[in-house]
Amino acid sequence: YTDQDSKDNTYSLSSTLALTASEYNQHERYTCEVSHAGLTSPAAKTINRSEC
Repeated sequence: YTDQDSKDNTYSLSSTLALTASEYNQHERYTCEVSHAGLTSPAAKTINRSEC
């Protein structure tokens, strides 16, 4: 559950993915994908290990 920001009618939510070093090193890229009824398609953000 997140509260609506009354200033601009947006919502905010954060999430944390906890991985061991071994799990983290198994992949080069990680993607967070968000679906919402107000979106025509999911919004996604990918990060590369080399950028962290």
